[in-house]
Amino acid sequence: MFKLKYNLLALLQVMISFLNYFLLMKVFGVSDSTDAYLITSAVFGSLILLQMLTTEQFLFFYNDIKAKNFKDAHNFYAVALTVSALTAFVTFIIAYFGSSFIINFFIHNSENARSLLISSFFHIAILELLVAPIQSINQKLMNAEMYFTAPYILNITPTLFVFVAMIYIYYAKTDDISLLIYARVIGAFFTLLISFFVVKTMKIPIKISLRHSRLKDFIQNSFTMRLGHNIHNFLFTPITTNILTSLPSGYASYFYYAMKIATIINSIVVGPSSKVFQSKFSSEWSNENINTAKSFIFKYMKITVPLIVVSSIMGYFILPNVLHLITDKLTLESLDIIQSLFIGLMMWQFIILIESGSVFILVVEKKSQMFIYTNLIFSLMYFGFANFFLKEFSIYAIIYSLILSQFVNFAIYTYYGQKIMQQRLKQYEA
Repeated sequence: MFKLKYNLLALLQVMISFLNYFLLMKVFGVSDSTDAYLITSAVFGSLILLQMLTTEQFLFFYNDIKAKNFKDAHNFYAVALTVSALTAFVTFIIAYFGSSFIINFFIHNSENARSLLISSFFHIAILELLVAPIQSINQKLMNAEMYFTAPYILNITPTLFVFVAMIYIYYAKTDDISLLIYARVIGAFFTLLISFFVVKTMKIPIKISLRHSRLKDFIQNSFTMRLGHNIHNFLFTPITTNILTSLPSGYASYFYYAMKIATIINSIVVGPSSKVFQSKFSSEWSNENINTAKSFIFKYMKITVPLIVVSSIMGYFILPNVLHLITDKLTLESLDIIQSLFIGLMMWQFIILIESGSVFILVVEKKSQMFIYTNLIFSLMYFGFANFFLKEFSIYAIIYSLILSQFVNFAIYTYYGQKIMQQRLKQYEA
C-alpha cells in the first residue's frame, strides 16, 4: 500500500503548493485581496464538488462492470465521459447567469471592498467549471486501472501554472493577484488535454455515448452519494465564509493559510496511501474478498495514524519560526492565530482520518442515504455551534464547532460501517 514514488510525487505537489502560499504570504500578506483570493478559491472548490453529483460513483461502477466484462467497462467510461461533459456545460451556464445569487449565498456582506473583489475574481474562475468534471472522470479511470502516477502529475500541473504566475508577480513587483486565477484556469485546461493523452495511451476508446444499462443507476447513485457528501463538504464552505466575512479584514487569510498548511501536511502523510487503499479496497470488495478488504483498513490506519500525529506535533512547534523566516508581513499575534488554527484543523483532520475506514465501507456499499442523514446532522451542528460560539471565541468558534460536529459523525459512521462489515463477513466468508 505504501509506495515511495507516490509519496515523492505527492511531496513535489505539496512543495509547489507550499511555495505558492509562502510567496502569497510574502508578497500580499494579510489584506482584502488575499481574503478575496482565498475565499474565491474555496467557493469554487465547493462548486466543483457540486459538479460531481452526476459522476461521483464512477470508480465503483466501473470496477463492478470490469469484473465481468472489460469491453463493457470501456463503453461505460464513454457514457460517464459524456455525462461529465454535459454536466460541465450546464453548471457553467447556471453559474454564469446566477453569479450574483451564488456570491450572496457565500458572502456575509456583499457591499464592502472585499466582496467586490470576490465578485471580480469569480467571473474569471468560472471558466474552470467547463473542464473539472471531465478531468475528474479521467483521473478516476486511471485509478481504476491502477495508473496511480499519472493522476499525481495531472494534479501538479495547475499548481505549477499558479507557481509560475506567482514567480512572475514576485519579480515583476506587481500587486495584481488576479493573475493567479488566470493561471489556475489555463492550467486546468492544459491538464485536461494531458489527461486525454494518458487515456489514449491506455488504449481505452474516447467517444461520446449515452447508452448503457447501468446509466440510470449510475447517475442516481452518484447524485445521492455525492449529495450526502456535499451536505458536509459543500455547506462547510458557505457556513465558514459567512463567518469569516463577518470578522475584520485579514481573518479569512489567517484561516485559509492555516487550512492550506494543514491540508498540505495531510496530503503528504495520508494522500498517497489513501488513493491506493481506496482502489484496492474497492476492487477486493467488488470481488467479495471481504477479509482481504478488511485487512487493508488495518494496514492503512497503521501507516497513516502515527504519521499524522507526529506531523501535527512537529508542525505546531516549527510553524511560527518557519512563517517568521518567510515573511515580515505577519505580526506575532498573526503567527499565534495561524498556529492555533493549524493545530485545531489537524485535530479535525485526525477525526476524519480515523472514521475513513468505516466511511469507505459505506461508500462501496453505496449507502447514500446514510451520508445524507449523517452529514445533514454535521452541517446543522456546525452552523449552530459556530454561530453560538462566534461572539465569545471569534475565529476559534470555527475550530471548536468542527471538532464537536465531526466527532458525532465519527460515532455514527463507525457504528454503521462496522455493522455492515460484519454482515458481509457472514455472507461471503462463512
